[in-house]
Amino acid sequence: MTAFVSKPVEENILYSSLQKKLSEAEGVSTADQTRLLNLAKEEIIASVHPAYQLFIDYFERVADKATTDDGLWKLPDGDKVYAQSLKFFTTTDYSADYIHDTGLSEVDRIQLEILTILEKENYDISQGFTAAIETLAAKDEFYYPDTKEGREQILVDYQTILDEINVGLDSAFRIRPEASMKVRRIPEFKEKTAPGAYYQQPSIDGSRPGMFFANLYDIKATPKYSMRTLAYHEGIPGHHFQIAIAMELEGMPLFRRMSPFTAYTEGWALYTERLAWDLGFQDDPFDNVGRL
Repeated sequence: MTAFVSKPVEENILYSSLQKKLSEAEGVSTADQTRLLNLAKEEIIASVHPAYQLFIDYFERVADKATTDDGLWKLPDGDKVYAQSLKFFTTTDYSADYIHDTGLSEVDRIQLEILTILEKENYDISQGFTAAIETLAAKDEFYYPDTKEGREQILVDYQTILDEINVGLDSAFRIRPEASMKVRRIPEFKEKTAPGAYYQQPSIDGSRPGMFFANLYDIKATPKYSMRTLAYHEGIPGHHFQIAIAMELEGMPLFRRMSPFTAYTEGWALYTERLAWDLGFQDDPFDNVGRL
């Protein structure tokens, strides 16, 4: 946030994005462009920067109160709050211990599946999972060039992956969202602290498609063998199908069309990763490693 407000206004993404759109728009005179940009600059200085400063000041105040003993249990009735949080996010009555133990057993199962694949591909698995996966991750053949052109190719290949599966799902899906799906790079000003990828739902009026945003800050964070499963999860038939279809439902109250429920949104997206594998869209064994 400090970096966001410390830049010259002309370099702020809100200003530069408007400037680019105005320059590309038809029928907007140079004088009007200048007038509108001056208004935007005044508004950023008068409204946006002070709003960010409120957040900056707040976080600086609470920083002194922050502790290093993580966990809700340090607060009054923290154990009850934690149990309610688990119920809210999982929609189950499972205990924390049960969920944690299930996670550990799943990690063991998945790592064994990965090791089985790597052994068939002539990788040395004698030193265990971590060593084997680090050997895989160190191979240059699984990465794009660390260049502007390499990053542009990643976006092209993501769109190809999504277009391919979109036209090949007739045997599995009877209902499709009307909204289309596009791939975009996470804006560079925030990609350093952004997740590896995320989905942005289409506009409710249908004027903007669903967006799969890919983080291209670190080229090593995008191995080729993880791209298909990530695209299926974030895009088609993952979040895009579930969220866009929900938004397009007729006769439902708005909150039913718009509310995200983690167990369902992420559960569905995870399921579609496996579905894409079962339907034959990941026939490369290394793509299956990426899925796992």
